[in-house]
Amino acid sequence: MLDIVIILPPEGSTLAEAKASIERLRGKVFVNKRTGISARLSSSAKGKLVSNKAAGKSRANGFTSEQHNALATNIDKIYVESDLASSRPDKAGDANIVSIKRFYKKVAFGQKMAVAWTTVKESRQHGHHIYSVEAIKLEALDRKVEVVSGNTPHASSASTPNIVAKVLSCIKGVCNHVWRVLR
Repeated sequence: MLDIVIILPPEGSTLAEAKASIERLRGKVFVNKRTGISARLSSSAKGKLVSNKAAGKSRANGFTSEQHNALATNIDKIYVESDLASSRPDKAGDANIVSIKRFYKKVAFGQKMAVAWTTVKESRQHGHHIYSVEAIKLEALDRKVEVVSGNTPHASSASTPNIVAKVLSCIKGVCNHVWRVLR
């Protein structure tokens, strides 16, 4: 649920801070509190999480590269506290990929609210690993959830219609609560 907001520095983090944090977390396993899914931060995560392409997605959504870096710096806390939005098979049909899961978590860069949109890949050989993260605007979350809920849920996932209903009800209630807390 979006009940706990992760507070991040308003100015974000430097690329060096993000890389150092990812290096420290690399190879560790994190357990998502809502689903019990264990996911590892793989050796390739350092390059992927802070790549220009990944930061570019956050920038396209109205956030800075430094704010994107703050998501990468705190990917362990974000993943552990996130809610599952969807689980689906790999669109490209890669036989080694069991599922692609999307998680969301509300974060705050000072007064600026966002959602950390995290992708976790599940492979047959290596299990779940945290693949990417991007910052999206709160109002974009329902559109993102609608898009991913249009996919057939993977057999191991929770019911997508129930997840969508939960996400939308959380947004309304939590936004009001967070606004009161931050004022």
